[in-house]
Amino acid sequence: MQYNIDHCDVPQAPLFSSPAWGRKKYTENPVQFLCWKAGQCEKYEERNGAGRRKRVSLFAGVLRRMAVDMAEKQFFVTEEGLAALEKELEYLKTVRRREVAEKIKVALSFGDLSENSEYDEAKNDQAIMEARIADVEVMLKNAVVIDESELSNETVHIGSKIEVAVVTATGKKATKEYKIVGSNEADPRGGKISDESAVGKALLGAAVGQTVEVETPAGFSTYTVVTIS
Repeated sequence: MQYNIDHCDVPQAPLFSSPAWGRKKYTENPVQFLCWKAGQCEKYEERNGAGRRKRVSLFAGVLRRMAVDMAEKQFFVTEEGLAALEKELEYLKTVRRREVAEKIKVALSFGDLSENSEYDEAKNDQAIMEARIADVEVMLKNAVVIDESELSNETVHIGSKIEVAVVTATGKKATKEYKIVGSNEADPRGGKISDESAVGKALLGAAVGQTVEVETPAGFSTYTVVTIS
């Protein structure tokens, strides 16, 4: 599912277009993104008065709808991926929370909050951290663990390790190895591609010798399954 906030009636002040996030479509981690945005809405309202409350409330409605969608979504993970999420959550709730709390404490000691960029940065770090904690907790709650020992090698599915022969839209040929994983474990540089990505989605259900097409900005590329393990 894709979400688009470009047409949402939210004030487009500079704080709504930071390099780290930008205004774009989000297909993953909506809770993390929206919690951060909600924090920015609150800052905007504080600095510009209650006249903006209607717009902020509208955006809050978008937050609620998207959070519900995420809460109902199942997250497919391997045992390795589940362990990684549990480790990350433990780190965020212990080590990272203490670090951010100390950062806020130091920033408060600088005085005047109206012109305290260190405080704003620390609070922003806190909002992103808490949003990520909420994000991971939702994923763990809705996690569906894949038993890789019971997977079939007849067709491609989540957990499959595959070798594919690729022919790009420009005619370039290459052989690549991928592992199909859930969206939260995706690491394209490490050869792990999400089942929700264009390539991953096209390959799901394919058998050895089968060729699928994937549309790219340059045209259609083909992926032929060589092996499945």
